[in-house]
Amino acid sequence: MLGGQGKGKALRGEYPVWLEQAGIGGATTVWALVTGEGCVVDQLVKISSSSKAMDAAALRVIRVARLEWPGEQLEPGTAVWIEITLTFTAN
Repeated sequence: MLGGQGKGKALRGEYPVWLEQAGIGGATTVWALVTGEGCVVDQLVKISSSSKAMDAAALRVIRVARLEWPGEQLEPGTAVWIEITLTFTAN
């Protein structure tokens, strides 16, 4: 649950140009370790898109993301792993 319109903008900004121009899209499923404040402190690819460049782009998007979720349920100073699928679609 990436914050608002930031998700689409972040995905477009990180989409490898050569893949988009070739009409190649895909989805990468990422595990992200998120604090109660919504900050991502670690991430890894759980399911690859089969493109190393696209997987790396997904990790860059998650790395800078601010996630909106009910983190107030966590004890202060704790974090949880969540799963997010990022889909890159060629125009």
